[in-house]
Amino acid sequence: VCNGYLEMLDLNNKIKTKKYIEIISNEITRSKSIIDEFSNYGKLKSIEKEEIDISFLFEDISSILNPLFKLNKAKLNIKINQEIYINADYNKLKQVLINLLKNTIEAKQELLPLEVNINIIKRKNNIIINIEDNGIGMSKETLEKVYDIFYTTKPNGTGLGLAFCKEVIELHQGKINITSEENKGTKIVITLPIK
Repeated sequence: VCNGYLEMLDLNNKIKTKKYIEIISNEITRSKSIIDEFSNYGKLKSIEKEEIDISFLFEDISSILNPLFKLNKAKLNIKINQEIYINADYNKLKQVLINLLKNTIEAKQELLPLEVNINIIKRKNNIIINIEDNGIGMSKETLEKVYDIFYTTKPNGTGLGLAFCKEVIELHQGKINITSEENKGTKIVITLPIK
């Protein structure tokens, strides 16, 4: 995220520069806490729950990622059909969603504009977050290994991103399910209990 904003910095545009530097500063602070957690991977045993407004969470994520989506000529569509509050760890959930959405940008097809659709619904005592893209997709072999620690198909990947996502979701007593088809895209379904 920081790298994307650094590439967009235009020192002649003081208003945007000030805004981008503030985002970069916040992201560095948040990244430091996430890096500390990654270095203690496997020791992540607790989460700090608070009441979260899902609309606010996605507005926050959208404000961070929208410029990166624009830079990559990609569309991010978020649909929330009702007011939803959930007891969850705001920062960890935010990091999970940023990881997943950053993956969609990195997995865009070369000749097809990327479109990512997020649909959030409340079903009984759960919140369902559907994330669907039209990216390069994954093979069956890759899909079987996506949660394996240190497994990555990216040149500079750590192989910790999805493993971290899965652990955080499970600490919330939730589930994450990924389905994908090569050259067609990927669908991620996250189910989280509201309480």
